[in-house]
Amino acid sequence: MAAKLNSNLAVVLIAVAIVAGSFVTSQTGFATASPFDFAVAGVDMPALITANTESTFTATLENLGKTSATAVIYSYEVLNPSGNRLYYGEDRVDLLANSRVTIPMKTDELGNGVFTFRINIDTVNNFAESDETNNGYELQFTVPYGV
Repeated sequence: MAAKLNSNLAVVLIAVAIVAGSFVTSQTGFATASPFDFAVAGVDMPALITANTESTFTATLENLGKTSATAVIYSYEVLNPSGNRLYYGEDRVDLLANSRVTIPMKTDELGNGVFTFRINIDTVNNFAESDETNNGYELQFTVPYGV
């Protein structure tokens, strides 16, 4: 009878250890993957941007994670060659789990020259993600002279 009691006690202790261990790892962030992973999959731009006209860039934003997210902040900007911000926009987007959305973004009229377009998702890090390195995208483009 004592052996059976010790055996039952051992089973209970093992079960308690498993439950406690999973609680501790989920509270500390160790051994659990984040349910979110936002990414900027790419940016499309007009084939030719004409000086002094409004332009529209289109970004593809993804949630590669297993949990849907609402009101994810994204921001985009256009910088001149010196790195000064010429245009800034910010908005929110809802991203279903394992999905992508396409967002059009308009820029103000630009003069001639070389510019940088930059977009970031989860700009203020409201969501813990499994990969924070894929949240941004940057490209350079030229507005030609005489066009």
